[in-house]
Amino acid sequence: MKLEDIKQFLEFRQKFTKREWHEINEAVRLQENKRADQIVLDDSDIRKVMVTISQNNLLNLTAEERISIMEDIANDLGVWDKY
Repeated sequence: MKLEDIKQFLEFRQKFTKREWHEINEAVRLQENKRADQIVLDDSDIRKVMVTISQNNLLNLTAEERISIMEDIANDLGVWDKY
């Protein structure tokens, strides 16, 4: 994510009131919840989500938390069992 993208987003966001943002977010959340019921994540999907989360620099994960996520993925994949 680029700094300029964030600035543009914040400028765009100012076009709406706090209430309007709430309503927009609520409408999006409701639709996502409807779709979420249709989605079934397999182990591969879960691993990809965990990798994405562990690599996200915007999340305040400690190094230990990042390592823990990667260890969990390695354990789930049986990486340690191969050696």
